[in-house]
Amino acid sequence: MPRPVVITARTATTFAADGSFDQDAFRQHLERVTDAGIGVLLASCGSGEGGSLSRDELRSVYQAGVEVAKGRVLVASNQPEQFTARASIEQALLAIEAGVDMLNIYGPYGL
Repeated sequence: MPRPVVITARTATTFAADGSFDQDAFRQHLERVTDAGIGVLLASCGSGEGGSLSRDELRSVYQAGVEVAKGRVLVASNQPEQFTARASIEQALLAIEAGVDMLNIYGPYGL
């Protein structure tokens, strides 16, 4: 029996002109991705800006991703690298509390 194929993409995190997280634009971006049947990797480093997000912003990214995409496509946290196991776990718990389907954990850095 063939295995199902799941395609995912690192999603961009959107910001307003003042540098704050632009949740409306982010939700629109997620709608376009999920309408194409592509799963979302939230808060990646790089385009996801995971390393630059505050804890509250990270929580908001995960919550918005789950609200828009859960049940339509795979919703995964692709949380930024951390330097300790404790920090990695704390970030993972934010994603779990938001209701993501899957965690992708890097870390701790250098191990």
